[in-house]
Amino acid sequence: MGSMRHTKAGRIFNQAGLIAVMAVLAAGCGKIQEKNFDGLACGSSDQFRSYMNPMDSTVIQTVSIDSAFSASEIRMIENAIASWNHEARLSIGHDIFRAQVLGVSAASIPKANQDCGFPGASGAFSIVKVSNSATWTALGFDQSNPGVTIRCARGVDYAEKQVVLINPSNMAGSLAGIFENVVLHELGHAIGMDHSCDPTNSGKQGFAGCNMPGTDPSYKEAVMFPFVNQNDIREDLRRNDQERSTCALNYRP
Repeated sequence: MGSMRHTKAGRIFNQAGLIAVMAVLAAGCGKIQEKNFDGLACGSSDQFRSYMNPMDSTVIQTVSIDSAFSASEIRMIENAIASWNHEARLSIGHDIFRAQVLGVSAASIPKANQDCGFPGASGAFSIVKVSNSATWTALGFDQSNPGVTIRCARGVDYAEKQVVLINPSNMAGSLAGIFENVVLHELGHAIGMDHSCDPTNSGKQGFAGCNMPGTDPSYKEAVMFPFVNQNDIREDLRRNDQERSTCALNYRP
């Protein structure tokens, strides 16, 4: 697949292929950037690079929700899908997601976080429940990560395929209330949005630093902020999410 360089905060792959991003609770965030995609030249100049290859919003994406989720979890996933559909109708005039609940094959889970061998297509993806901690660890994720989106893309094209993995066991106890927030965040990644600000690329052109003085408050208030806070649950899209999703949804290679 080409050379990889690893950072303490995550994994950045400098080749055409894989993109992976995750919502985290209390640690650095991992992501994989496709080197030929330079972001979107719309919105704030310090967020040009806060995008990944967007999905094709001209196609309604069929989202297969793993039937292994509980009834309440499925309902929250459907709520998150409805939130993004509402925003899409305002931005481009139609829904972007069509949900169905069905048994999802174990083959839908990549073997590693740089694996693009899982099944998928540009117009469909799955939201899969991962309850096995060994599987989660084998993918390179730890217990601070409640969800991850693995995406495959080349050049400046649309994302070719993707899968959202949710680990409810990492949201147990006092963190149980963040489930819908996590799904809403991961669906933002599915659309093609990276985090609203970036703790590891502060100071680089096109990256908003989360902790830099003067950071726009809307970046930290966004659903796409790279940390989930159980004391500040976000189950509705914020101004920055709305502005950046308009950019992503209107992307045409």
